[in-house]
Amino acid sequence: MDAGLLDKLTESLRKVEWRVDLKKYQINGEKWEIKHIRKLFFFLIIVWFLIYIPPLNVAIGGTTKLEVHADIQPKVLEPGDAATLTVTVKEIGDDDAINVVVTPIVTGHSNIVISPNSAPVSKIPEGGEKTFEFKIVVPNNEQSGSKSIKIKVEYTDPGVFSDKRNSMTEYVSFTVRRPTNYYNTSPSSDISFILITILAIGIIAGVGLYLKRNGNKDKKQSKSYEQEGSPSKAKDIFPSKLAEFYTDVEYIGKGGFARVFKAKRKKDGKVVAVKIPISLDPATGKSFLREIENWTKLRHPNIVRVYDYNILPIPFFEMEYCESSLEKLSKPMDVRDAALLIFNAAEGLKYAHSKDIIHRDLKPSNILIKNGIPKISDWGLSKVVTESRSTTTTSFTPLYAAPEQLSKAKFGRTDERTDIWQLGVIFYELVTGKPPFESDDYYELMAMILNDEPTPPSQLNPDAKEVEPIIMRMLAKRKEDRYESVAELQGDLATYLGIELRNELKKSRTVGDRRKIIYYLGNLLLLSMKTGSLSGAYKYANDFTKMTSGELKAQFEELRDGIKLRMEEGLEIPVELIEKAEILVHEAMIGG
Repeated sequence: MDAGLLDKLTESLRKVEWRVDLKKYQINGEKWEIKHIRKLFFFLIIVWFLIYIPPLNVAIGGTTKLEVHADIQPKVLEPGDAATLTVTVKEIGDDDAINVVVTPIVTGHSNIVISPNSAPVSKIPEGGEKTFEFKIVVPNNEQSGSKSIKIKVEYTDPGVFSDKRNSMTEYVSFTVRRPTNYYNTSPSSDISFILITILAIGIIAGVGLYLKRNGNKDKKQSKSYEQEGSPSKAKDIFPSKLAEFYTDVEYIGKGGFARVFKAKRKKDGKVVAVKIPISLDPATGKSFLREIENWTKLRHPNIVRVYDYNILPIPFFEMEYCESSLEKLSKPMDVRDAALLIFNAAEGLKYAHSKDIIHRDLKPSNILIKNGIPKISDWGLSKVVTESRSTTTTSFTPLYAAPEQLSKAKFGRTDERTDIWQLGVIFYELVTGKPPFESDDYYELMAMILNDEPTPPSQLNPDAKEVEPIIMRMLAKRKEDRYESVAELQGDLATYLGIELRNELKKSRTVGDRRKIIYYLGNLLLLSMKTGSLSGAYKYANDFTKMTSGELKAQFEELRDGIKLRMEEGLEIPVELIEKAEILVHEAMIGG
């Protein structure tokens, strides 16, 4: 080994030995062992990580930026109403996908219910967005005034070493107002209560004195002012801007967002119904436009026909006048007659569904009757099946609401089977005299619809035994357990009705009751045409040619030949031919 190299190595070993021998050092007058110095060293490293690594984590991981937009429709609600809260969250930063949780919170003292309480964790891709929907329900005891909802959005900010949780808030407001006939009699409002009481006593005394002086005649006139068909009320509330087009105006009533009048057109003397919005706020405007857009696409004998509409001089509908509705019928009614009404109403629904339009607010007052024919009206809550979620509304009539209208999370979105449920509620009510679920408390009613099974109709009306399986299937909680389509429902109704009507026709022929023969024959003809039974339709149309004479006989012969031609060519029966058959049957019944 080189001598110089050996000397250098020896010197280095001596230095190491010297350092090892120095086991202790003096620091601030105290002796510190080497192990203490090591601990201090590691402590300084930990402090360095705490100070510098989090900023590095964020700097490398990127910065999440969110854009939150919240909206409530409608913005003006009354106790018992429901609305939709829509929250859209958009990622506008430079991160990968982020996880987001949206939680709406009612601020202040309020009994308002939000469902669901919080949206489940959702992943939003970089640059993407997601929309969350919540149901807002205003209880009956909610105080009027402006309400505010805080939207809390929690999200993860991805980093290299860890994900940082952040949150942001957005606020949205709406108004709760009491109906005009509501008086606050809360004990906390003693002064207001006293003033209202004094005012009420004064009004009663004044009215009593007036009636005493003017007699019962004025009293009767006062009562008739609020009744349907009241010309005096119509004169006061029918818009003057439309008065130049109509005469003999009578007030029929109101429902939803509009008042309805019976009137005679000046240009041709035709009696029509005129529908006019009660108020002209944005929510009403949207409902009016939706109704125009969907209703005017529908032309069918079992759908009320729209003759004219416009937004000037004021928004209005001019439509077919019908003299009654299912709401006005005495209940419970004959089961066969009820089944026939439901079958024909379903015919209108089947046509609307073929146009991808669902009604979503079927109830007895929305199914009108003209010359015994049911016609579906009021398409203000209707929806095109292919519409995006942002255009839907959660408004509904609680007694007739389907489970999916109350809990989309559990039962899914509304579709054609929602109309089948509502038609089932109406069918149940027609044959039993009461709806399947009823309660004065909204939340109790909602729980019953979501969880309870209806009492079998035959327990309330034994005559309903034959249609009970049909009704109970229409009222299945899960949409998948209901009829898949209106046509399938009509098939079961036609089976029941066909047996009933043929038996009655046979009895009528035995006793020679011409009026009843024409009634049952006409229903069998229309039943066959609407279910696509061409052979049955041909048979019954041919029977009519033997029971009629003159021009009516010639028209039935033309109908019979048209059905025969479609049998031979394998063609379906068009709506126009069914409409023509209904007119002929009606004329035959009148001629009896």
